[in-house]
Amino acid sequence: MTPKFHRLQTGQLREFARVASSATSPTLMPSEFWHIYIKLDFQKRYENAENKEDGRSFVKNVARAASAAEITLRQEDGLVIEVQGSVIHCLILDQSGDTNLVRQQCRAINNALHFVFSDASIVEGWRMTADWGKTLLVRGRGIHNDDSYVSLGNAANAPAKHLYAQLARPSEGERQLKRYTLGWRRGSQSPWFHEPLPVRIDEEFQKRGSTELSTAKAKDFSVTSAFTKQARAAPGIHSGGELIQLSANPSVQTQEEPSVHFGWVMRADLDGFTARVEGCYDDDSKLLRLGQDFEAIMDTAARFAAQHDELLIQLPWAGDNFTAVVTFSNRDAYQDAIERRYIEFSLDFDDALRDVTRAAALPGWAQTTAGGDVHGNAQGNVYVGSVEFEGRRFLIGAGQGVGRSAQAFSDMNPVVEELVILDEDYPLLLKPYQSEFANRRKHDGGDSTLFRKADLARLAVAHQQIENALVAVAKPAVSSVTLGSGAKAQVSSRPYATQESTL
Repeated sequence: MTPKFHRLQTGQLREFARVASSATSPTLMPSEFWHIYIKLDFQKRYENAENKEDGRSFVKNVARAASAAEITLRQEDGLVIEVQGSVIHCLILDQSGDTNLVRQQCRAINNALHFVFSDASIVEGWRMTADWGKTLLVRGRGIHNDDSYVSLGNAANAPAKHLYAQLARPSEGERQLKRYTLGWRRGSQSPWFHEPLPVRIDEEFQKRGSTELSTAKAKDFSVTSAFTKQARAAPGIHSGGELIQLSANPSVQTQEEPSVHFGWVMRADLDGFTARVEGCYDDDSKLLRLGQDFEAIMDTAARFAAQHDELLIQLPWAGDNFTAVVTFSNRDAYQDAIERRYIEFSLDFDDALRDVTRAAALPGWAQTTAGGDVHGNAQGNVYVGSVEFEGRRFLIGAGQGVGRSAQAFSDMNPVVEELVILDEDYPLLLKPYQSEFANRRKHDGGDSTLFRKADLARLAVAHQQIENALVAVAKPAVSSVTLGSGAKAQVSSRPYATQESTL
């Protein structure tokens, strides 16, 4: 049946969010939005958490900031649509592109964040970017019950890219988008403007106060670790007519703790997506076709995550970026798996998504992977929890692998069919994989001390070499020899061959 397309009107955005999980929710026509990104500056110990307590604190304070932003945006029918770690993505429906509106709202959010984080003991500050233009909203699809959206449009891509490009600069002094600064523009024909935000709360705002913000400030957000065990019915992630059943975290967790895992984080960024979005800017029918193509990509990725051998936690899509945590039950299993699976998981993803990506006329994926050492007596190195506010649920991850896998994109700028890995993980790889990671060149021309880069095609060749070597080790050549007594004996041509010596 042909869907009936619906165009949002003023005052309808929050209602759309309420019904969007329904199978009968409207298919939206592209609409004009302001996109606002808020980047929280956490003390490093929280975003790169090394223990459950810091991981829980990170998740709860992200929830506190997202709730404060949503409370502030209500007066303009605004909405938080993504919570990507320390980055919060908000929308305001505005057909006119009123720059005064977005600047006033960003200042209001700034006041709200100052109110909520008055002591700066965990969140040390923030910065924002904003852009306006036509966007298609697509419900995020994955293997967990998460309420994020994907925004298909240049106005959604540009402020995120501007934010990360600024953060990639080596020091705060070299950034235009400094802490307590708003970077904004009005569409792709406008230059970027940078204006300071007040570094303390407005006295008038402080006097008026806010019951809701006071509640958000004081609330001890529950961090739920019990992930939904099956995908939403609406996305159509089915196999043989049956909804795919997913494995849950095997350890028993309370609802006040993040789930703790040994594992690494793999991110894959869809190359060429921004260019295709830009080509659809003034053509609603092209944007809708792009939305359908991207839904097919999300469904394929969800099937990969649901059916894969390892237990995967799929974090929400960040635009065209897929993120999964590859988890293991203990430290030894995690470190043993890094030898091969650390690379082969990325090869598997590339293979699984190749056909649907080509069908969408997109060239492929750039990838990053990071795990890192497990410190001290920690029971894991990745911490994942979900928080709920305004009746919607968002999945959030913390830990070194979460932060470093994101940083690798800004530092190394991998292109399609390239994989960047954390240097700390490099010594654990088998030697044929290690030999491919000589490239440490950053996008600014310097050499990275944190990351290494390789071509996926060459890693696939190394994978085949490893497979051939393992077959040779398992089945060494056997020869018949004559001993001094004249007796015959069977002798292996490689009696001391082992995986370690071969690989």
